[in-house]
Amino acid sequence: MSSSAGWKTVTVDDVKSSVPGSISIGPFGSRMKADLYVDSGVPVIRGQNISSTQRFTNDFVFVSEETAAGLRSSLVTSNDLVFPHRGLIGLVGIVPTSDEGFGTRFILSTSLMKLTCDTQIVDPGFVFYFFRSPQGQEEILRFASTVGTPGIGQPLASLRSMRLPLPPLQEQGAIVEVLSALDAKIELNRKMNDTLEALAEMALLNACQHSSEKRRIDTLATLSRDSIDPRSLGETLVEHFSLPAFDNSGLAIIEPASGIKSGKLRVPMNSVLVSKLNPRIPRVWLPSPSGNGIQAVASTEWLVLQPSSNVARSVLYTLFRSSEMTRQLSARVTGTTGSHQRVRPDDVMAIEVRVPKADQLKSLVQRIEPFYELVMGNTRESQILVHLRNTLLPKLVSGEIRIDSAEKKVKAAV
Repeated sequence: MSSSAGWKTVTVDDVKSSVPGSISIGPFGSRMKADLYVDSGVPVIRGQNISSTQRFTNDFVFVSEETAAGLRSSLVTSNDLVFPHRGLIGLVGIVPTSDEGFGTRFILSTSLMKLTCDTQIVDPGFVFYFFRSPQGQEEILRFASTVGTPGIGQPLASLRSMRLPLPPLQEQGAIVEVLSALDAKIELNRKMNDTLEALAEMALLNACQHSSEKRRIDTLATLSRDSIDPRSLGETLVEHFSLPAFDNSGLAIIEPASGIKSGKLRVPMNSVLVSKLNPRIPRVWLPSPSGNGIQAVASTEWLVLQPSSNVARSVLYTLFRSSEMTRQLSARVTGTTGSHQRVRPDDVMAIEVRVPKADQLKSLVQRIEPFYELVMGNTRESQILVHLRNTLLPKLVSGEIRIDSAEKKVKAAV
């Protein structure tokens, strides 16, 4: 591993804290069974909680303080890094330094390992961003096996052996500051969108209370089944709406079509995506295909719905985001295991929902459309910021570009 700036290369073992347990693994499965989960307590970090920014997603499970006390070596706190050693290999998370609703104290799941850094040597944020970069991903995958379930053999020994460049500590901090500014703006846009969408849901509820009627989904929308094999498009860029992209950032991934190995569904401009998989976890997407010759495609785990002529897309989207719709979808799942339950498309289209009558529908649309115009604007801005971050990241952590040049680009963007 070489650095354009002449930085020396070290191992994770070189930068770990001297505190006992600074590199450790989650508890054995027998010590972290689902029957230990409680309604509140110490949140358990699982691979699905790691997002594409520094934040953790909020679909947490919890264990009691007593259970956590018995698993002390698996506890993590502010600035600790977490890495899956089974399943979602390549993801990297960092525990927040401020309380974002779940505190700053977590416990690892059975599939994760942790690193506590020596902050006299290395900035934990720099380690986080390095292992998020293509160079860092390559280093992690050097230890991974893809036979069967992806995994890292001898997890702790492998983690200790992973290599990374070591700039001067002050320069590490400056790199983290630049990249964190982009992540912070992306996160702010996400929170703003959550607030705007909640306001739209409240408006829908109020409109239904004044005047409503029951209608089947198939009178409100049509189901698009227009499929495509992306490989037929060659090296053309496509906008890929996948479940991992939704869970990680809520932003589609723009990538070469040739790298997508399975059939997909086309995503028309005026559509709403609803996940068939595990509907107890609400996944509803308001896609904003960028156009400009870039085709939009979605995983076949999505239902691609197009609103009927007398229904605004904003209303259809708000309906599917409602808690009532989540309940209705969850009641119709097939499959016996929690991780592979799906709802059939025909069952979705047959659902009856309460919607505002015509006298309320027009005023509802007038009220919520401005919310969604802001949502789409925030989403487009975040896509630009993600592209900028992903462009700067490998160049900053390798020393290819220096911090003053990167700061100018970020200031112009945020």
